[in-house]
Amino acid sequence: MKPIKSNLRLILVNMEITLKSLSARPTWLIDNTIVPLIFTLVALFLFYLAELDNFIPYAVFGSGIAGMWATTLFGAGNSLRVERILGTLEYLLICPTGLWKNLFGRALAFSLLGLTVFGQALTLAVFVFNVPIIVSNSVVFVVAFLLTVVSFVALGMLLAPLFIIARSAPNLMNSLETLILVFCGVTYPVSVLPPLFQIVSYTLAPTWGMEALRFTVSSICLDGIVLRNVVIIICLTFIYLIFSKKLVNSIEKKVRLKGGLVRI
Repeated sequence: MKPIKSNLRLILVNMEITLKSLSARPTWLIDNTIVPLIFTLVALFLFYLAELDNFIPYAVFGSGIAGMWATTLFGAGNSLRVERILGTLEYLLICPTGLWKNLFGRALAFSLLGLTVFGQALTLAVFVFNVPIIVSNSVVFVVAFLLTVVSFVALGMLLAPLFIIARSAPNLMNSLETLILVFCGVTYPVSVLPPLFQIVSYTLAPTWGMEALRFTVSSICLDGIVLRNVVIIICLTFIYLIFSKKLVNSIEKKVRLKGGLVRI
């Protein structure tokens, strides 16, 4: 029980330090508020002017989730890039606590900031575009939403080791951000993708999370389908976390053997 408490405390401390460090950076206000706000407005205007019936599940939720994913991925990837530039990444890799717990705390911090982006989308939809958001089952919606957020954290953790070995983290970050949004069908149904792409889509937990959220605001809330999606999200999230830990441990081992990140 004691190791669990110490690990949890370490993760929470990392999350707290990350949030405090971001609050001291004025430029983060632009990245986390103004830029997502512009993209959200563009998405809402496009759907609103087109007078589509699926305004809420695709425009509102889609733009909010897209901003949340961008914030989570940008934060996790950029923090590792900064550590590399400052020359402190090697120290994080060989510290006794390990990089994985440190990274998990950071991912949680950026996911919390991503929630503000989702809140922006809901606020704009309700007060600017006068869109009534009616949730058929509030409990199911909250559970599905929280699990979707956790799935983004786990997916970010799975992709994070790539930023450790990448020579151009910004390019990798932009590519991964777009690819995940495309495959998860954030602003459109996955069924419009080619069959091969759909197979990839259904290996991503956020795909199931988005589908569950859309069912909760549809005229017919199929609790059985939503429950199936919830179970799949939980399973995929655990798989992501397990593989991310294995990848980070493998990189840490290679860093110790090579004595640096130059040739991993």
